Amino acid sequence: MEDLQAGVRKAKSLQMDPQPLRAAAGRLKSQVDSGRLPGAMTCAVKEGHVIHFEAHGFSDLAGQMAMNSRTLFRLYSQTKPVLVVGFLILFERGEVLLDDPVEKYLPEFKDAAVGPQRKPLSRPILVRDLLAHTSGIGFGPGFGYEAENDYESTYVGLVKKVDAGEIHSLAEWCEELAKIPLRFQPGKDWGYGYSSDVLGRLIEVLTKKRLDDFLKEEVLEPLGMANTFFAVPEEQAAKLAALYKREPWHGKAKTVRFVTSDVGGSGIMEDLSRNVLARPEVDKSSVHAMPTSVFLHGGPASKVIQGGGCICSVAGGLVSNFADCSRFFQMIVNNGELDGVRLLKAATVQLLGRDWLNEFTTEKRRRPLWVWNTPGIGFSPLGQIGVKFKGANRRTVGSQLHTVHWGGAGGSGYMLNWPHRLVVLTYSGVVFDTDTQKTMWRAAFGSLRRGGAKPVASVFQEESKDPRDSQVVFCFGSDAVCLYLQATCALAIQKGKQACETSASAFPMTLGSSEPSQTQSTQPEDVPSHSEEVVRLALSTLASALAQANGGHSERLGPALCAALRKEGATKRPLAACATGSPAEDVVLARVRTLSLCAVAYWREVSQDLGRAASSLSRFLEQQRHLYWKRPPYRGVNLGGWLLLEPGPSHELFQTFGPEATCEWRLLDKMRKHFGTQKTIEAIQAHRASFISEEDFRNIRSMGFNAVRIPFGYWIVTGPAKGELYVGPGLDLLDRALTWCQRLGLQALLDLHGAPGGESGEKPCGRERKDWRWEHWRLDESIEALRVIARRYKGHPAVSGIAVCNEPSEKVPADVLCQFYDEAVRTIRTFMPPDEVSIVLPVYRTERLDEIWRLWNRVLDGFASHANVAFDLHLYHCFGAWWQRQGLGSHLRMTKRHRKILRRVPAVVGEWSLALPDRALAQTDIEEAQDQAYKAFAAAQLDAYSHASHGWFFWNWCDSPAHHPGWDARTCFQRHWLAQADLCKSGAPLIPVGGV
Repeated sequence: MEDLQAGVRKAKSLQMDPQPLRAAAGRLKSQVDSGRLPGAMTCAVKEGHVIHFEAHGFSDLAGQMAMNSRTLFRLYSQTKPVLVVGFLILFERGEVLLDDPVEKYLPEFKDAAVGPQRKPLSRPILVRDLLAHTSGIGFGPGFGYEAENDYESTYVGLVKKVDAGEIHSLAEWCEELAKIPLRFQPGKDWGYGYSSDVLGRLIEVLTKKRLDDFLKEEVLEPLGMANTFFAVPEEQAAKLAALYKREPWHGKAKTVRFVTSDVGGSGIMEDLSRNVLARPEVDKSSVHAMPTSVFLHGGPASKVIQGGGCICSVAGGLVSNFADCSRFFQMIVNNGELDGVRLLKAATVQLLGRDWLNEFTTEKRRRPLWVWNTPGIGFSPLGQIGVKFKGANRRTVGSQLHTVHWGGAGGSGYMLNWPHRLVVLTYSGVVFDTDTQKTMWRAAFGSLRRGGAKPVASVFQEESKDPRDSQVVFCFGSDAVCLYLQATCALAIQKGKQACETSASAFPMTLGSSEPSQTQSTQPEDVPSHSEEVVRLALSTLASALAQANGGHSERLGPALCAALRKEGATKRPLAACATGSPAEDVVLARVRTLSLCAVAYWREVSQDLGRAASSLSRFLEQQRHLYWKRPPYRGVNLGGWLLLEPGPSHELFQTFGPEATCEWRLLDKMRKHFGTQKTIEAIQAHRASFISEEDFRNIRSMGFNAVRIPFGYWIVTGPAKGELYVGPGLDLLDRALTWCQRLGLQALLDLHGAPGGESGEKPCGRERKDWRWEHWRLDESIEALRVIARRYKGHPAVSGIAVCNEPSEKVPADVLCQFYDEAVRTIRTFMPPDEVSIVLPVYRTERLDEIWRLWNRVLDGFASHANVAFDLHLYHCFGAWWQRQGLGSHLRMTKRHRKILRRVPAVVGEWSLALPDRALAQTDIEEAQDQAYKAFAAAQLDAYSHASHGWFFWNWCDSPAHHPGWDARTCFQRHWLAQADLCKSGAPLIPVGGV
């Protein structure tokens, strides 16, 4: 450690007054002198300079060994930061992702369950859960204490096996641990436990090395931590401190004695009361010898190398001294570098200075989760961290912003403050002693205040106000981003120039032509060519957006990239402010802007090393590029209530034959019971024949729509389940509808609206079930239904998209849903290539978008693996108590929020309407005023949804005009709430059809 006097002399220039630290250390000395502590050692280092260091008392009472900076002490949980740094080294190399399931590397956790009832997991344990302690893995009792609760009791048997030497490796231990049920569902709560030890085993699997060997090679030796070990060498045994725990003395809670939990360098174990501490002489009759400490090399410790979780009664983690710990934590506050040695990228260290609970367990803080149930305290892989929260008490130790506090069970503690590059270390040698830590932590902030140090907002990148940005994972340095963007832009420029020289044969439905293109080889004369200016502007948007993702400053990308962009003329003006004068090219510009933003969001979400992320983004750009130069975005309308019956759209049918029925299945059941099978068949066939006809398709086209979304149930494809009634025709009507689409120049999105078993148990999926569970959804049969549809309509010119299901319940685990989506896309792509058909994956509500996005990108690399795929969002303003309480202004403002979301992800708004709650129209009793309110609401939504990469569909074409006018497109046009001009403004290129 640096000379103390030199550091004290620099304290003033470092804006830190050592006096509060000295005063706090003096109070600790008084506790040592009075026998309330065996010893106390404290240290503060600011910007690499030792501002304070004091050591009082003994590290080994029996051997009268004085504490000093060379004293070796047990780290226990203070081992975890070393383990985390080692793991992040592998993370930066691309050998593991934070959202990888743990079972991918440790198969024994594949059958993990929750609680005594062994409930199945809602999702697998992820690697990030191990770092954030959100895995559900608990811990057992140690240091001779009894289990405090039921969950600790479940680990008692495992602790005893380790103590008895029955488990010989971390691999064997993990196999036994995986058999014990979790405390809670992964990602749904925070609970301290053995997660870090499992992370240690994961490191062993990734590196094929013992954990101690890996950490020595990658962390300890590079930092010069020569006095840090899992087992203390014989030549340094005399430096090892003893370990004590407090116990009541003579039944008095306030009078304690210190019982030796593990011997120190003297090898002597004894019970010493506070009275003995006050006397220099020791009663030798109370002393007995102990062979050796469990932490000494060759001692009786378990051979299991631990990650700091104390998996047996006493042993657990590394042994170190203040000098080594100081070097390690200085590396952390220096953002990954010390004395010219860089272990981690600065951006990776920034991950450790953020609250991980805010992102992964609290659902945007609707149900706040705090460490130790203390408002304002979150958790990073380094320990508890202060979080911005109105109800936080900043006087509570651990709630200070940009500051991490944690320690080990053996009486050690550390505090890290990035803005001031401050490290504070404490040690007492008493099990579970936190008072020493709190005393010095408070004093450290007092020293900063008295020294004149000004509060620093953050040394990290400024946090965006956009809630999605709180979930961004930065893991690339600016230099690496610069090199990567140079390569990406060079490739994009080359591709763009090629696109400019390519004929418009890529357009299956040409923009601005008088008729839909019949072949892809003929180039109409009036199709505009896309100038290099368009390409350059697109590249400008992509580059500036990626620059913003890397901190908001283009200069951070380096002079080489900026020069390259200037050379290409790409920084002339922002794409958003550009208009070419050609409607067709403006559509292309809008699409490229959306593509750029999608690419940025995708890149920012991919937690991979540079090489793998570059590959993913390159594939994403290359594959998605095809979409943006082909079919126009959807500006369509739904045909609900036709091939799948619903009480809203099919209002008259339900009122006539089953007013109490809530879904198609119940309606047919009631009709069959009351009217007989034959009359039921006749009534349903009459409804399907009259509800939608070719005339409706012509009217849809003439109103300015360019697409229809056709919901259908699986039963029209594979037949109904046993005992269910189905009335056709089904596929015949779908064939007829596609013929009309082809004839009129309409695109068709085929929507599997009702999946086998139901994707929600709600009425839109065809059968409402109160007892529905997500396991009822027969995923394999859904895949088969999609296979039949894809095979049947392969190459059909009117089919431009397939939705793999509709509005899946939030009860369906996200990982299950994404795996189904992945298989569905692969199945459809067997018959329908991405340049012909888009595939729509329902997210349904925006609240679940973040969760689905992370899993689809990080775990499956979905947007890079599959081209022309979009998320489906249904943006209604009338469902739920919150919407019912909002006025018209709130509804208009929310459409702006939806616009921001739609600009960040490949998406289609599969359903929206003009339905408003009564409160939104409460101040507009006059019919004319209500019309104006509906027009404003329609205009706001059309403006927002025009930013969806794949477009939108209004729900619905037909509904009950009297009961639900805002749901009926015909009524909305009749009352001029919607008009063809509005659709044109929203970016829908019209394709005139003669005679309509």
